[in-house]
Amino acid sequence: MGLRPNVCYRGKHRPYTRTSKSVQRKDYITGIPGSKISQFEMGKKGGDFDTRVEIIAQHSGTIRHNTLEAMRIVASRHLQKLGTFNFFFKIPNYPHHILRENPMATGAGADRFSQGMRASFGKPIGRATQVKSDDVIVYVHTSHKYGESVKQCLKKACYKLGLKTRVEVRDMTKREKETSRQQAAKKAREAEIAEPEPTPAAEKTEEEGEAKEGTEGEKKEDSKDAKPVEGSKEAPAKKGKEK
Repeated sequence: MGLRPNVCYRGKHRPYTRTSKSVQRKDYITGIPGSKISQFEMGKKGGDFDTRVEIIAQHSGTIRHNTLEAMRIVASRHLQKLGTFNFFFKIPNYPHHILRENPMATGAGADRFSQGMRASFGKPIGRATQVKSDDVIVYVHTSHKYGESVKQCLKKACYKLGLKTRVEVRDMTKREKETSRQQAAKKAREAEIAEPEPTPAAEKTEEEGEAKEGTEGEKKEDSKDAKPVEGSKEAPAKKGKEK
């Protein structure tokens, strides 16, 4: 059976789907599929931006991970036209919610694959994120001159979501700007750690190699400048006889 329509899951429910790695007796579901969202952040992290554009849910509901990925792809396709360093896109909510399904048999007179209780537990088939009314689904940081362009991009991305949403443009607060600066500083520190400094042993080996190359070059120059000795093979033969 193919993927069920979003109407089957868009309502906000709290099923019995607890997972816990640390407390095994509270781990009720195993074999949970991974998230289909390839990346939660795009663009320049920690840039000097002053405008924030948000997609806000108008009522509570559930959004599946494949829906979020489809929305991210549409937004990325339009935001890349503005330039990679002119925006920062983020999906703040991770899909922790587990979706379950009891597969139904298709055909005349068939209700289920197996005969059992009516409200069966079902198998985990995917993930989703649950949002409340006025929750932020996606936000983008950008400059003031790109605010309206980003708004139009996010409006096109909203068509992929199964909930009623609105797009708002506002100025970033001092706290949001400070968080952005901290992210930029953290990224710079991680970049410095990623590039290890050369060890003293490696520096010593490089110096020895350079000194060895210099000595060999001097020997070759000395051998070229040296005059050949008479009687040797390198000495030129005399043209005339001595008188």
